[in-house]
Amino acid sequence: MAVVGFMGNGGAGKTALVSNLGPLLARDGIRTLLLEGNLYFPDLGSYFGVRTSYTIYEFLQNPHMDIEWLLYNHPEIRDLYLIVGDVERLPDPRIHFWPLRSLIRTLKEYFGFILVDFPPGIPIESKPLADEIDYGVLVVELNSVPRRNWLQWLEELVNKYLITVHRKIFIVLNQAIMKGSERRVVESFIVEDLGIPLLGVLPYDESIVEGVFSGVPTSIFGEVREELLELAATFEEVFLLKRGLY
Repeated sequence: MAVVGFMGNGGAGKTALVSNLGPLLARDGIRTLLLEGNLYFPDLGSYFGVRTSYTIYEFLQNPHMDIEWLLYNHPEIRDLYLIVGDVERLPDPRIHFWPLRSLIRTLKEYFGFILVDFPPGIPIESKPLADEIDYGVLVVELNSVPRRNWLQWLEELVNKYLITVHRKIFIVLNQAIMKGSERRVVESFIVEDLGIPLLGVLPYDESIVEGVFSGVPTSIFGEVREELLELAATFEEVFLLKRGLY
């Protein structure tokens, strides 16, 4: 069992990554739960075209409810489950992350993977949720950062997460548009200078973007790029077989 939190800046592709990795892990026979952790602007359900009668908000209002009501079993993939939010509900400043701790503690024994989609940015308000994960995956997208600032920006970003998240941190470079030489410099800096394990590098994929807008993740019906398949295999190896030893 592994509870993995996906973190990063807004637009890094956390939700798209969660929604595409989840089906691949579940198709390998691993009972996988995708958990909406972005309580203010939840969109995990929209990535699957799913709206449920009971959302994460019902649990926050009544933490003693029957948790089975929250679980949505994907009709196409037997071992894939979701707990989603309501994208049409306005953010409620009274919402707190503390009840999610007991939810994860209850569910973790029933799933091989729980993938938690965190809110954008440094997990300060979501710290109670961050304390319940086993590993943090920092999803990094460099396209909006000037090339000359890549390494400095990366170092500052990683240090902020290391201070806040008291769990082992891994990195996925997402939507990467860079030359081979640039990629090697960035990879070397992450692994050797920052000392952070790099799980994978995913190039920009138009089909994943199309899946986001259609509400059907590419990994459910479409042809999946080799890099994403390799990343799913790495998740299984690192988080389940090696238990975080990389």
